[in-house]
Amino acid sequence: MEQTTKHISGTDVEMFLEKHLNITIKNFVHIQEGKHSDAFLYINNNKEYIARFNVTDEGFLKDKYAYENFSNPNILIPKILEIGSYNNNLFFCISEKVFGETVKEQYGKQDFSSLPIQFETVEAIKATLVNPNDKGFGKWKLNGQTEYDFDKYFSEICIGGILDWTVFKDIPYFDKNFVEYLLTQAKKYSNHSINVRELVHGDFGVGNLFMNEGKVSGIIDWAHSFYGDHFWDVGRIVLFCPNKKETTKIALDFYKSYPNYKERIAWGVYCVMLKNYGVALQSGQEASCLSSAGRIKEIEERLNL
Repeated sequence: MEQTTKHISGTDVEMFLEKHLNITIKNFVHIQEGKHSDAFLYINNNKEYIARFNVTDEGFLKDKYAYENFSNPNILIPKILEIGSYNNNLFFCISEKVFGETVKEQYGKQDFSSLPIQFETVEAIKATLVNPNDKGFGKWKLNGQTEYDFDKYFSEICIGGILDWTVFKDIPYFDKNFVEYLLTQAKKYSNHSINVRELVHGDFGVGNLFMNEGKVSGIIDWAHSFYGDHFWDVGRIVLFCPNKKETTKIALDFYKSYPNYKERIAWGVYCVMLKNYGVALQSGQEASCLSSAGRIKEIEERLNL
């Protein structure tokens, strides 16, 4: 049976934290609920903390590694205070709270002022020195090292090869031709990413980037981080901003000094869409699947490729 956090009780979590930490919690709030993870906000001694629960501790441990190895004044990663087990089948993580609002919240208010700062932050992440004892590509493990050579990483992570698309053939809104088009386009522009090895957040922006008073106040959730081409993160910014006109305009202006910058932005968009389309199919997000081709078309028109 697949393990989930579906039946986690907020009351039980609050009691667990008070007993485990020997504190009296104030303002306990359930702030995020998902199939495999939940998050709670609580206050102790007038300071706010986040307690997350998940079916695996891998993401928590990667967050801890990221804080200890990548955090700097340009890459603010919240400190992980404790990771442990909960009820013998789940894991918990307690961290400092990031102040501000997420980019997603700003988008909901039609506020796109963070876009230039997002690209600047991606560049700061890209410039971070990665593990000097590791030469691999793809998702880094809990010790910061990887297990893929370039070819395997590129086929399995960057151009959708990790997915067996035939498993979706019976889903009525699965567009096989769209997937084949994305694969073709990703491969077409992939020559600029050969053997590029940089730190990539992997799930950048939207709900994982916090802004406060016009500055980045925190970057969370490094579970999908990998070593590869940072234009993956650029592609996420362009693809997931609801204002395609504004995000493509700013992306083109920001990266105009890069050789082949249009092609590299497009490569990131195609690769991220392959990943997102697969996830949407797996989780039954019909609306997301049906809107995907239109989103790609609009970006292509604005990139003028």
